[in-house]
Amino acid sequence: MDYSHSMDREYFKGGSNNYGMSSADPNSIAASDIQFGISAPPFDNQLQSLKTRIRQGATRVELGFTGTGKGSMGGRSTTPEMYGSEERKAIRELAQINKVELSTHATVGMTGLSGFSERGFNNERAETVLGELKRAIEFAADTAQGGAIVVHTGEWQRPVSQAAEEYEKKVQSYEKDENGNPKMRPMFSGYPDEENKGTVMVARSDTGDIQAIPKHIKVHEPEKIIEKDAHGKDVFKGYKLDENGKIKLRELSFIEAVKEAQKEHPELAGESPEVLWIRKYSEAQLEQNEAESARYLERARSDREKLERLEKDKKYYEKLLDSAKDEEEKRQISFSIAATFGKTNPEELEKAEDAKKIMDKSVEELKYHVEWEEKAALSYEKQAARAREDQGKLKPVEKVGLERTGDTLGRAALYAYDESKRLEKAGKLEKPLFIAPEAWLAEQWGSHPEEIVKLVGAGRSALAGYLQKERGLSKDDAEKVSQDHVRATLDIGHMNMWRKFIQPKPGETRDDTDKRFDKWLVDHAKMLAEKDVIGHIHVTDNFGYHDEHVTPGEGNAPIKKFLEVVQKEMVKHGKKVDFIVEPAHQDFEAVKGTWRLMGTNVYGLGGSWGGMEHSYFGRNQPAYFAIPDMLPGVQREWNTSYFGISFE
Repeated sequence: MDYSHSMDREYFKGGSNNYGMSSADPNSIAASDIQFGISAPPFDNQLQSLKTRIRQGATRVELGFTGTGKGSMGGRSTTPEMYGSEERKAIRELAQINKVELSTHATVGMTGLSGFSERGFNNERAETVLGELKRAIEFAADTAQGGAIVVHTGEWQRPVSQAAEEYEKKVQSYEKDENGNPKMRPMFSGYPDEENKGTVMVARSDTGDIQAIPKHIKVHEPEKIIEKDAHGKDVFKGYKLDENGKIKLRELSFIEAVKEAQKEHPELAGESPEVLWIRKYSEAQLEQNEAESARYLERARSDREKLERLEKDKKYYEKLLDSAKDEEEKRQISFSIAATFGKTNPEELEKAEDAKKIMDKSVEELKYHVEWEEKAALSYEKQAARAREDQGKLKPVEKVGLERTGDTLGRAALYAYDESKRLEKAGKLEKPLFIAPEAWLAEQWGSHPEEIVKLVGAGRSALAGYLQKERGLSKDDAEKVSQDHVRATLDIGHMNMWRKFIQPKPGETRDDTDKRFDKWLVDHAKMLAEKDVIGHIHVTDNFGYHDEHVTPGEGNAPIKKFLEVVQKEMVKHGKKVDFIVEPAHQDFEAVKGTWRLMGTNVYGLGGSWGGMEHSYFGRNQPAYFAIPDMLPGVQREWNTSYFGISFE
């Protein structure tokens, strides 16, 4: 006969589901049944914060960090390596004894996996991010012994309207076209007319260098004279001139330049508009470099011929001077030298030696000019060659960046895989360690739901490749395993920050626009769940402008509908996901707000919400306690119980 009493937490399982516990039948799980975890303040001591969360009654806690490199607890710049083996053991045992599940948030002091910097994609920067991730993975293995390792994305800047044009249907604007029909514009826009003024970026596929040019910059091209040859082929015959004899120039907009580039380069069919635009823009510079190279080369050729003549004249006059019979004859020869070598006042020539100096100086000066002109021609030719090489290497920034993002994510996930295997061999693995990239700002690539799908797919693909190449797995096994080690963190507060960029339709009220946005957010959350991309959920709220972390339900994010849809889809597909409330100054009040929002039946000791702060995390079931002797080396109040009553 099993022993049980009302102080056992399991006593509250089954029957009615009033305590945030999961139903026995997974298909009957409702949003009000979701068990919400809570994150620990990442700038505080995580061991002490975990104790606080346990006393508050949390069954899931996310630990995190704020610093990079060498940390400082006093400076609130925390890192995983600040916690030694004894503290990690204490965290692990404290969680196990109290049956608390842990997850890990890598430092918020870094964003982006691609290594993007102001100069472009940087391998060293990506390696630094990977190093920070490895620290978090090892910490998670030692403490949580599995679960999510969250990392912020934010791969590179891109116009909000660019993502909207790629993934969303356009909406009507108040403007009319020449036919009186409403003009269409992107569903999201960072600022007025961003789709026509936003910066276009491309990257070199080999070096990762970035070229960025605003769309509204015009391409200035000379008007060419093109004639047909006998075979009907176009032949360039020069440039058209204006009434002042200057070369005529024409201006091309972004769209015009792209269309013309497509016509001029049929071999680039299917290339992105960004690449074609930059190519067309850079061709003007390429032509200028080629023209300058040709101009200096022609001058050098002409001056070299002149130099050869001067050197011959110099030898000739030197012989005449040496064979002159008297000073008068030398004087006459010197006058000829002055005229030949460009001396304006031959009367200054008093001696034959002066004439020789003129010849030497003239020859040396011309030699210098020839060398300088040849170097200038070479310099411009090198620039032209670099421009031609760039044109051949230019790719859409997404293609170059996503490959680098996927590689960093794949290598981090490979490390998580190895740590999972190590734990499994030791019989300590709770669940697979997985990297959980978290979408961040709407202005950065990787934040749109469709970009999240691409990002996770790239990470899984890279991991599968490494598993086959470096761990000997078959292709099928590698692809299957990769699903477990790369899964996105979806933060509804971050998704809600797209709200400030949505464009209202004509006649829409603010409430109408908000409802349309809410549907967009919830529909995309469902899509991500259906595509098996999600592995972790952060519950935060704001008003659509910044990531302020107000109490869930007190901002305008559609949290309840979002959680209902995600939970339903995850259960339908047999997937488990953790829901972590990330509070700010509200502390556990944020969790209370989430319960209230979700309609969870929680009974405080006072029988009402007003009495909740005097209960055990809003629950009637008891807390587990870590007996002091069970956690050696941990600073604690050893002689008091959870309720502050002395053991004596």
